[in-house]
Amino acid sequence: MGVNLKFAVVEPRDSVFYLNKESFTLIEPNFYYKLNFSGQKKDYKWEAIPKIKNFLTFNAVHYKPDFGIHNTNSSKEQVTITKEPIIKFLFNGLGKDEIKKHINAICALLSFFSGRDINYQFSKIYDGNGEFVEVKNIPNTYSDYYHGMFMYEIRNPFNLIESVNAPFFILNIEFITNCIRRFNTALQLEGESKFMLLYNVIEQIRNHYVETNKTSNNYKVVDSYQFNDENSATEIIKKSLNEISEFVKLELKSSFISEIPNKTKDIKRLTMKNQFNSLFIHLKIDPENYMIDFKALFSLRNEIFHGNPVSDIEMLNKVNNFQCLPKFTGMLMLKFMGVNSLKDIKKVAN
Repeated sequence: MGVNLKFAVVEPRDSVFYLNKESFTLIEPNFYYKLNFSGQKKDYKWEAIPKIKNFLTFNAVHYKPDFGIHNTNSSKEQVTITKEPIIKFLFNGLGKDEIKKHINAICALLSFFSGRDINYQFSKIYDGNGEFVEVKNIPNTYSDYYHGMFMYEIRNPFNLIESVNAPFFILNIEFITNCIRRFNTALQLEGESKFMLLYNVIEQIRNHYVETNKTSNNYKVVDSYQFNDENSATEIIKKSLNEISEFVKLELKSSFISEIPNKTKDIKRLTMKNQFNSLFIHLKIDPENYMIDFKALFSLRNEIFHGNPVSDIEMLNKVNNFQCLPKFTGMLMLKFMGVNSLKDIKKVAN
């Protein structure tokens, strides 16, 4: 819950999002500071100089990391300076909902980079129809946990934001954000819970891949069941689908029956194992490079899923190692978001 207000505003202005404290160390490296102590209080000067001077582009928005800086009277003996991490959006006529979708995507990517829960707590959004003020009821504390999977390779979180496939991210924002949330939670767990959450992220990406393949030519599935008699198998499947049509709602029945010839291909297409293999081939990622035997991984998953005690604790600990399943899952997510290799990470122009 939170507070949402709307005000009539005539002049176009930028939108501003005040981030929670967890984001402070992500914004701070993008600044350096100019100090002037002349010995005379009136000449005292403290200035924050941004390294990122121009607005960056993320899909349909131009944004910039910044600090909201407040200081007490410089004529006093002691001066207190407060820095609030913010993201500015350059006004471009987008609607409020689209603007919020873009800031949520940026926060999700900051979260993936840092392993922390990055969000905005207060915002002023201008969309051409007025100014919308939102106060979100979220935790605004600072944790010591700071261990994003690729933090040291990517260096700057805004390098990551510059490198992902932004239109694809926005189109699938809810799905990707949920995967990031599960992934970050898994990194802070141990044992079976850690394993199952990481495996679930891989499963969710596979499911998305298979589902997209049904309606798009962007993905190519190359694996399929092999039948001794393809024609007989097709006829049996058609017969079964016709029988199932009796249970379809009357208003949908005609459409269901007309689609039966097309549905037989989907039913014959993929085994569970081949669904994973096809995804890995498409995204150009090999589990073996991360010391993972996916067949053994699948068996371990089934063991835990069905409530059986883990028969090989040593294997569980091995796959949970930072360099194995966690790194594989993180790299799979990067590739899914459009980053083919860590070498492809772009650098923001400072």
